[in-house]
Amino acid sequence: PYADLHVGRVRAFVEPIAAYAIGVRPSNSPIDQTRVDLLQGFVDVRLGDAHTGEQDATGLTLRAGRQMLSLGTERLVGTRYGPN
Repeated sequence: PYADLHVGRVRAFVEPIAAYAIGVRPSNSPIDQTRVDLLQGFVDVRLGDAHTGEQDATGLTLRAGRQMLSLGTERLVGTRYGPN
C-alpha cells in the first residue's frame, strides 16, 4: 500500500514494505530477515510558475527522502531487492 498526498505545491509520498523469506536453509541471512521498512518516502516542493495541472518545463521541484532510482542499464544503480 502507499499514500500520495498533494496539497498545493507540496507532495508527500509514503510506501512501506513487509519483507520475509520462508524455508531458507541452513539459516536466514540478514537479507532474509522478516521486517517492516520504508521502501519509498519523500516530500517534494514545486518552485517556479504557478501549478497549472500540466508538467511545468520552467519550474523546479525539490525532493528530499528515500526514492527508488534506476540509472541507465541498472549495472551501477538499480531497483533490485537485496544488496545493491
